[in-house]
Amino acid sequence: MPRKARKDQPGIHYVTNTGRDGSQPFAQSSDAREFLALVCESCGRYDAQLEGYLIYAGGYELLIRTNRANLSLIMRQIGAVFSRRFHGNHPEYSGGSLWKDRFASTHLLGKKEIVLIYRYWEDGAKKQFGLTSPKSNQFYSFHTILGKQEALECFSTELKEKHIEAIQRGNFSEEEARELAALKRRENEGDGTAVLNIPPLEIKASKNLEKRNKRIRKAFASGYSQTAIAKALGISQSLVSKIINRDKKPD
Repeated sequence: MPRKARKDQPGIHYVTNTGRDGSQPFAQSSDAREFLALVCESCGRYDAQLEGYLIYAGGYELLIRTNRANLSLIMRQIGAVFSRRFHGNHPEYSGGSLWKDRFASTHLLGKKEIVLIYRYWEDGAKKQFGLTSPKSNQFYSFHTILGKQEALECFSTELKEKHIEAIQRGNFSEEEARELAALKRRENEGDGTAVLNIPPLEIKASKNLEKRNKRIRKAFASGYSQTAIAKALGISQSLVSKIINRDKKPD
């Protein structure tokens, strides 16, 4: 069965991958540093920002904000270059694909889901990743947010103090684990509206282009995909994308 095409819409994406057959691409700190350097290089080249990361021996977890529909391009560049350099630095490695599969990604909807990912990293990830605590991992962006380590050139965050407090509040609960599992299942499911439990989109067309564009931006900020907005208005998705990317000012 052919793979589904990715929904490479602009926005913030939760991106993960692991080593093939239980391998550990980042067992050495030098490899993790080189990987993050490549992430920054690619973000700079393709107009993106890194908003979160946790690098552990067996894989990576990233939060990447794209301003264009180019997440796949960014991750292919990172994966291919890092794999080539890894094999060059580790001739003892058996060769072949370094990664278990293509990267997994989910388009996130707002700071609530960003906080959920950070809470998972801060408390829930330690068992899965075999870490005593993510806090002991030097390749963990929450350290930067807390001012405990220098920020990467490509790293930025819009989290406020209330979000930081929420990330540190208590243990990662079973309910949050279910929310995270549901979030991960969203990958490539339809146009992203039905699985998000968002009410059916009702957006009226308008002869006033300024009003129409304002409605488009509000619908997109509320979680509707560009595909759903375009369908509701009877316009092309490329036009919707241009309107969203052109008008960055909040309403």
